[in-house]
Amino acid sequence: MPGRWHTVKAEAAGRVLRVYVDGQLILAARDGSLSGGGIGFVQIDADVHYDRVRVDLPATPAPMTLPVAEDFEDGVADGWRVIDGNWRVVDDGGTPAYYAPVSDALARTVVGDASWSHYTIEVKLKIDGWAGTEDDAVGILVRYVDPDNYYALTYHPPAEELRIERKLHGRLTRLVTLPGMRLAPGLWHTLKVEVEGPALRLYLYGRPVLTATDDALARGGAGLIQQGGDILYDAVSVRGPALVMGVPLPFHDDFEQGPSALWNVVEGDWTTIADGTQVYHAPITDDLARTTVGDLFWKDYTAEAKVKVERWAGRGNDSVGFLVRFQDPYNYYILNYNASAGEFRITKQLNGQFTRLAVKPGARLPLGEWHTLRAVVDGARLELYVNGELVLSAVDPDLRSGGFGLIQTDADVRWDDVHVTPPGLE
Repeated sequence: MPGRWHTVKAEAAGRVLRVYVDGQLILAARDGSLSGGGIGFVQIDADVHYDRVRVDLPATPAPMTLPVAEDFEDGVADGWRVIDGNWRVVDDGGTPAYYAPVSDALARTVVGDASWSHYTIEVKLKIDGWAGTEDDAVGILVRYVDPDNYYALTYHPPAEELRIERKLHGRLTRLVTLPGMRLAPGLWHTLKVEVEGPALRLYLYGRPVLTATDDALARGGAGLIQQGGDILYDAVSVRGPALVMGVPLPFHDDFEQGPSALWNVVEGDWTTIADGTQVYHAPITDDLARTTVGDLFWKDYTAEAKVKVERWAGRGNDSVGFLVRFQDPYNYYILNYNASAGEFRITKQLNGQFTRLAVKPGARLPLGEWHTLRAVVDGARLELYVNGELVLSAVDPDLRSGGFGLIQTDADVRWDDVHVTPPGLE
């Protein structure tokens, strides 16, 4: 209205532009063409007076220090900033978890700031469902600067693949892809991302699965991203630099200096004990004990170990054996001896479902004696040897790579002299 003073305010935040008149928002727009610059006045065919001009810059918060850990037990996501989506802490069977609903087409939440450069973020997530669109995805953000500049390391169920992507000035570029991956719904999965210099590494269940190199973004916070997902998050941690390389072959461990730091215990109380020499051991009180070594880059190899069973628990599922092509706790092959059934077996677990591939009945592995188990994985062929004799084989194409492990159920077992060798070095 002419002849009156009005308060006009303009805000520029990222790509969003807003105009307020006398405290009321009257206009908003989104554009990314210009990302910086000064302020000024413009008038056309008008007699205008200006007064009390003020320019405010966004408050700069104190840098957030590492490490950061959040289990959401207090019902609050401390320090997290919601970019989009309806994020909140919910109850998941008595355990608090961070959550954004499947109705959110895009949900992003971040922690940290531009002072973060080299770090590792790890999170547990459970997928309860998908919207069923081609854009469904879930993953981790790193080097997050703003909604248009970050790296995304994500799982895409429609394509069954993992991706590392860069979003720079609003443009999304795929850096690398790993096909043939599936995260089963209803189960907890552990994802980890390391950023060290230009290197970006994605881990699944502690094993490296995908890497990329890119130097466009050097700093920024960390976060979570989902599209069309009904997903729960827990145990989020961000810590300082850590450089973990893939496990090379050949691998050997005689346990004389304790177990190698490369072993990853999945379940069980694994320790070294004395039995003439130092041996690897999990107690009979463990219903299930699994420990693994290696990563998804292991494909064809021969694994051998000495094993001695002192006694069985007699609870109906007494067994001992190897894991091969181990990708995660729900995807691997088992080559084992089942004492309860008196059988050698080769079994596949794929996305949590077990399938028996081969059985040899009438088998016996005497107690209190050392035996040599050997597994050969070559392409789709799997072979189990006991004391130098081929006892069972199977052919299956589903799992083409993965680490090696030891497994026992309801047993007092000692392990020694583990060797894993690539083809040609057996």
